[in-house]
Amino acid sequence: MADCSRCKTIISEDTLIKVGDLLLHEACLRCDICYQDMEGSCYTKYGQLYCKEDYYKMFGPRCFACENSFKLNEEIRTLGEYRFHLECFKCTTCEVLLETGMKFGTSETGHLFCEPHFENMKNVVKTEEDDEEEENKCE
Repeated sequence: MADCSRCKTIISEDTLIKVGDLLLHEACLRCDICYQDMEGSCYTKYGQLYCKEDYYKMFGPRCFACENSFKLNEEIRTLGEYRFHLECFKCTTCEVLLETGMKFGTSETGHLFCEPHFENMKNVVKTEEDDEEEENKCE
């Protein structure tokens, strides 16, 4: 016999459920976020219980642009190590949505640019490098 990690009452052997380090009554097995009874898989982290959807919201990958989590089975864009919601996959400068087939570029920090703004950014960086090189020249 053990005490339930949730309600702190004694659990009989026939209703004991173990999730990670938690010992629970079957009736106490609920998501700590949405309070729904667990059906199928459940997840635990930091002593909390989560249904699959809420675990994914809390600890799953996040959009590089808006930093919000993705929904389960949501279509996303991936660029190297960066992930984006479809509606966040847009030029950092003009916010035009970058769709399949469009040419675009990224900064070293993962920010997206449509082709014209990427070319403009490259020219600005090149001009700054040329200016710096000129300043450091010994004569």
